Amino acid sequence: MMTKLRIQSRIGKSAAVCAGIALLVLTFQNCGKPFQSKTSSELSSTSLEPVLIDNCLDTDVDACVFNKNFVAQTKQSAIGRTPAQLEGEQKLAIQIGHLTENDQLKNNSFQVFQSGLTQSLGAKPDGSWRYRFTESDGSAKVGQVMSFYWANFAMENAIATTGKFYAAESKIKIITDDTLFGWAPSNNQIHLLKKSSGNSMAMDASTLVYFLGWANLDYATKGEISVISNSNHLVCGSDGRMDCCKSEMGCSRALASGQADYFVAMTFPDAPALGESWADSAQGQFVCQSAYVRHPDSFTAVSAQESFNLCGSEKGSIYSMGALYSSIWWSVRVANGSNANEVDRLFMRHLEKLTGDDDFVTVQAKILTLDQALNGGKYVAKFKAEFKRRGL
Repeated sequence: MMTKLRIQSRIGKSAAVCAGIALLVLTFQNCGKPFQSKTSSELSSTSLEPVLIDNCLDTDVDACVFNKNFVAQTKQSAIGRTPAQLEGEQKLAIQIGHLTENDQLKNNSFQVFQSGLTQSLGAKPDGSWRYRFTESDGSAKVGQVMSFYWANFAMENAIATTGKFYAAESKIKIITDDTLFGWAPSNNQIHLLKKSSGNSMAMDASTLVYFLGWANLDYATKGEISVISNSNHLVCGSDGRMDCCKSEMGCSRALASGQADYFVAMTFPDAPALGESWADSAQGQFVCQSAYVRHPDSFTAVSAQESFNLCGSEKGSIYSMGALYSSIWWSVRVANGSNANEVDRLFMRHLEKLTGDDDFVTVQAKILTLDQALNGGKYVAKFKAEFKRRGL
């Protein structure tokens, strides 16, 4: 009889991250749309669309953060940078005051806390959120503002382009500067790790959006994605989690990671990768120290068998297999050009069809059936071709 297990959390420990980053292999490049310098008066008081403003911290906008992260914005390493140098790159002007509740970083969808605290960060005495790196605890405060803004941005973007975001109004708690990382469904929390070196996931919007993708899937399936069978999963890695698939046919946790990759790409379509700041590399994080990165274009010519063998002793890693799944969706999206939102809508709706028993074979059948129902089979041939091109 098939044994099923409920995965209670998508949590990792800091030691594992520092020793082997393949547990969360990530990469990113630049931020979504090309930004142009504007004056503060051109930024709507209720706009979620960020704009670049010279001397942002000296204007009257709500807050000034990085364009996704420092490394993506500057194409330079953040190691050894002084607070003043980091502050000098706080050029992305954002408006968040209308999103907050009682002048705190919280609303019906998200609430941001720094690890060890019980209350969300409040606004400055002038009512703004223009925290600076050079002020007391400035890095932590800027990270909290970034986390709150980008979580809302990703949610609103999904609703605007697909009409759906399953985790909306779920009061998810986002814990910054933590000793853990990941999505914890049992606690309804996203944990963002801070390394002893000072590198913080809160400073990289891609890591947050990636974990938010896991949360959205959990809500879409009403928790069923966390009830997995051991028929297509294996325990691997130093944390002893079921983070490997048994064969090149994949497994549900690879699908979960892959759809989170795609959610990042959907949020930042002009730079569909993950994590330069976390890896402190303009190229981003490499997958299992291979030649491939967590960018959907990187896996377009990779077969399922090659992806399965990519991570050596952790053969079948859900991160390499997930990157393959993300690339399938991305290839169909790119081929659809100006109608990419139609593919995104199909993607968002397919999430609620996923279960802990799925693999590449069963998910392909579900995608084709759903596309037939929603779009009259418009993308059936394209998905069949992309799966086949990868040996599936």
